[in-house]
Amino acid sequence: MPQLLVVVFIMLAAGAAHADRVITIQPQATGVLCAQHTGRGDRDFYGNGPEVEASATLIVDRDGRRLRARLTMFARETSPDWTTADGIQDFVVWTAPEGMTLVGVEGSNRAYVSYTDVDHEQDVLPGTGPVRQFQLTGDTDGEDLTGPCSNRRTSVQVLFERVQLRVRDEAAGCPRRLVQAYLRNPGMFCPTWRNHGDGDFYGNGPQISAAAVLDIGPDDRTLQMSLTWEAQENPWYGERIRYYYWGRTYTPPSDTVMGSHGGIDVWTAPAGCRIHEIRSGRRSAGGQIDDDHDVNVVFDRRGGFVHSFRLMGDRDGTDIADPPTQCTPGEMHSVGVQAFRPVTVVVGP
Repeated sequence: MPQLLVVVFIMLAAGAAHADRVITIQPQATGVLCAQHTGRGDRDFYGNGPEVEASATLIVDRDGRRLRARLTMFARETSPDWTTADGIQDFVVWTAPEGMTLVGVEGSNRAYVSYTDVDHEQDVLPGTGPVRQFQLTGDTDGEDLTGPCSNRRTSVQVLFERVQLRVRDEAAGCPRRLVQAYLRNPGMFCPTWRNHGDGDFYGNGPQISAAAVLDIGPDDRTLQMSLTWEAQENPWYGERIRYYYWGRTYTPPSDTVMGSHGGIDVWTAPAGCRIHEIRSGRRSAGGQIDDDHDVNVVFDRRGGFVHSFRLMGDRDGTDIADPPTQCTPGEMHSVGVQAFRPVTVVVGP
């Protein structure tokens, strides 16, 4: 019996070690958010207010590492020409130490203030909830919405009270860290939709546009890719068969097909780990006009997670099955990835 009690005690202690707890922190002041001219009116309030609204909201990053303050500001002149400005910006105000994950803000996480400015000086207004004070500038002695961003322009800056955060200590088995994810290639995919045409591009292209998006899977354990594309035959790329009907030339309609495949697993996190954030490019695109009967490689030159796409456009024979999903990937018209770039992700408990 004593041995059983010892085992139970150890299990309870281990579970408690990683339970949520509440800590108190002091967020640093935000930077200065300058409102930008919306296009209404000129760029000066001329002492006519402005009416000012501002807010600050504390937000925990998805990866649980940083606490951000999202500032918003709106300012409007109180008489014609109704000069208007607004702005929104996030500022990091606290970063969790290694071994700790931020879960959320305890209590109120937002404060709002509004007033009408009556001078050219910076105004300090008390905040509520997590905000100690708003430092606001509405009208200035000069043009209000031009020049470098500072508190001498129409702007807002926020100072905070001490804030309580709910945090979680990380399990020893999966410390929070950056890792390089090398994605696995799922192969090529056939179209999912065809609108018209006879199923053969006949060497007339096609023009292919492909795109891919990378996201975290619903279980937070996998990276998933969505792949979409469109391929369209163009009758002016080459010679098309034309039919004569009642004295008029008739050109058969172009073949147009589309593909849409989502939830394609391309990487799995290490055992015991969850994926918290993708730090590198999540979108890629590429395309070309096909001019042969071979598989072609097209590069994404914008630095996305796909290095190059693999495109099978026209082939020497029927290109599109009917229905298109009965095609043979890589042999009939199909699209896939030739190579991926390494992807930087944040993993943790």
